Amino acid sequence: VGDLCAWLEPHGLTLENLASIAEQQVGGFTQVGAHGTGARVPPVDMQVISMRLATPGLGLIELSDSKNKELFALAKVGLGVLGVVTEVTLRCVPKHDLIEHT
Repeated sequence: VGDLCAWLEPHGLTLENLASIAEQQVGGFTQVGAHGTGARVPPVDMQVISMRLATPGLGLIELSDSKNKELFALAKVGLGVLGVVTEVTLRCVPKHDLIEHT
């Protein structure tokens, strides 16, 4: 996730929600339903636009709001039980700075 954010930065983009651990793979990041802090920051599954899943029973399938919609809703936070995430498209937002309040 940290590498993805570094790649997005020169393009003026970032992820809407990074959770608190940048040292994780994007597939795992989405599968565990990572969440950040803040009442207005949606969980990671809300950033998933589409994904490709390698499943034991259906093979490689594409999921989105227009392709396999019901399974897509489940697979966005699938915890790996539906298959292995091989590709994911995430919604990005304009780069911004965060201020930490403790």
